[in-house]
Amino acid sequence: MKITMRQLFLVWRWVINKFIKTLAITFAIISCLFLMSGCFLYEGESAYEIAVKNGFVGSEKEWLESLKGEKGEKGENGVNGINGKDGQDGLNFNTGYTAESLYQEAVQNGYEGDFITFIKEVFGAGQDLTSAINKGIFTACNIVCTHYTPAGDGSGDVAYSSGGSGVFYSIDKNTGDALVITNYHVVYNESSNTENQIVESINVHLYGDTYFTSPIEATYIGGTATYDLALLKITGSELIKNSYALQAEFADSEKISLGETVLAIGNPGTDGSSVTKGIVNVVSEQVIMDTAKDEEVNMHVIRYDAAVNPGNSGGGLFNAEGKLIGIVNAKLVKSGYEGTGYAIPSNLVQNIVQNILDYCYGTQNESVVRPYLGIYTKVVSSFAVYNQETDSYDIKETIIVDSVENDSLLLNKFNAGDTFVSYTYAGITYPIEHIYTVPEFLINVRVGDVITFNFTTKNGQSRSVTVEIRQGFMREIE
Repeated sequence: MKITMRQLFLVWRWVINKFIKTLAITFAIISCLFLMSGCFLYEGESAYEIAVKNGFVGSEKEWLESLKGEKGEKGENGVNGINGKDGQDGLNFNTGYTAESLYQEAVQNGYEGDFITFIKEVFGAGQDLTSAINKGIFTACNIVCTHYTPAGDGSGDVAYSSGGSGVFYSIDKNTGDALVITNYHVVYNESSNTENQIVESINVHLYGDTYFTSPIEATYIGGTATYDLALLKITGSELIKNSYALQAEFADSEKISLGETVLAIGNPGTDGSSVTKGIVNVVSEQVIMDTAKDEEVNMHVIRYDAAVNPGNSGGGLFNAEGKLIGIVNAKLVKSGYEGTGYAIPSNLVQNIVQNILDYCYGTQNESVVRPYLGIYTKVVSSFAVYNQETDSYDIKETIIVDSVENDSLLLNKFNAGDTFVSYTYAGITYPIEHIYTVPEFLINVRVGDVITFNFTTKNGQSRSVTVEIRQGFMREIE
């Protein structure tokens, strides 16, 4: 049987990965033994940080690659052949490096840590999530809501309480002000006496308020049932001024990877803050859900398997660095299914929050406002593409125009069957590779903005259409 270079590379990569994983586990055990025997590990700069100070320019991944030796300028069948993509092995790639030799080279370049610390930094042995958890737990908060409903016998109102979670979007320790993100369904109840059905009382509790004895009053700014997000405001809280609470640091949800570690931090059962761990099961998908107003929507979410329960809604989904990658909003509850949770991606969350701040903060409006183009799209194909930056595979979709409404801003500019390629906004061109790309981008668009859509016709011709957003095409997204 003839073996191709690609097959050889896959076997080679599998062997190397198995070696690294085995090595990582071995040294994690050694590390534990060192710690138990009373050794103190070096806590200074990492090997990569020292390399940068000594003049290295590039990412940490590029630095690690540089330790292996040059790949060679050109193999017989292509460039940089050792990566298995471009041809035969390069001229000078040293596959004889050991962990010990890498460590010795790092020491010669100024690294002062011990061997075990070096192994943990380079190979990630024994991933420690303590820092991420401590960061995330003070970013999150617990929410207790109260709404009042008329008693059936006419004797007055009956109070009902419910719980959820939130994440601090911003905090000002000098003034005691804060903005909190949560799910719309956490603060909405159709039985509330209020005109907008937002609950009458919203109290936030910080981590450490185990028995919910120190409530912080919050008010509703605005939100959207369609995207299941709401923004709350805290004003002049002495507890905030003197707390350890932190505002969220957002990760780019377009760069998360399948299988990466995630932490769900929230208020399950309204029993106080807790942390669960899992992995990303699906980086991005469209799921049909019922909104708080019992309307069916197609929602863009991340799927993961960290345990979540009622009360986790509105809480944070964090990565291994303690950065927010999503807002927990749903759990699949169905016979035969276990460990399936959903979160609204952090990039979408930021867009919605900024929209609420622009259109609702200090106004009578409480809804997200977005341009309505009157164009319907659909996915005709999807495929996996290797992402060298994240060393993972991304799913790309081919999006075509399905139909255009008569009163559309894009009437006579698109035809059914046209294929989206990209859009240009504020001088930057972005690819259109997912069904959610354009709708979520429009959340950032304001009246007077100019957008150019680049597409291919059914006949294969490249075309561009430029439109200016007008007030008459803005719609509230409730």
